[in-house]
Amino acid sequence: MRAKSSFPQYPVMKTPKVIRHYCILAVMLLLVSIADWLTTAEVSVGPLYILTIGYGSWNLGKSGGMIAAFVSISTWMFLDQQSGHHYSQWWMIWEQGGVRLITYTLITFGIALYRKTLEAHRRRLAMLEQVLAVCPGCGRIGPQEGGWQRAEDLNKINRDRYTFCPTCISTQNADALAHSTRTKHA
Repeated sequence: MRAKSSFPQYPVMKTPKVIRHYCILAVMLLLVSIADWLTTAEVSVGPLYILTIGYGSWNLGKSGGMIAAFVSISTWMFLDQQSGHHYSQWWMIWEQGGVRLITYTLITFGIALYRKTLEAHRRRLAMLEQVLAVCPGCGRIGPQEGGWQRAEDLNKINRDRYTFCPTCISTQNADALAHSTRTKHA
């Protein structure tokens, strides 16, 4: 019999996949940084930074996107100073960094929200596919009374047919009864 460990047991993360995505993100940031360094302040590589932030947000969630955002801003500020780019005021580089931080944060949270919504729709679709038999080849629904049918045709045929749950049926009946009593007394 095995002795029980006194250490807490944590679920195992998908570590190799996460590490792989962080490594890809680091390589992407390195390549964008090199491009930024080579082009100095004359060419904006902001869209390339946005691609790395998008990759981090999509594959690693909000934390990966925000890590990419902070590294991107820090790298940009460092390279901008090293390139000899001078601003008319000392605080302007910090203002530019703040604007980038707000922009990159909005992009990160927007991508994370889109991904969350997409996954919710995929789960709902998978649940509906379990209820309905759907052909993966042509997308027809069946087997119905008339055989396999296209979804559009099935919607046209069943447009007026509804299925209410027991609670809604009792509510509908109560509303109909109340309406009929009001019209009789009026």
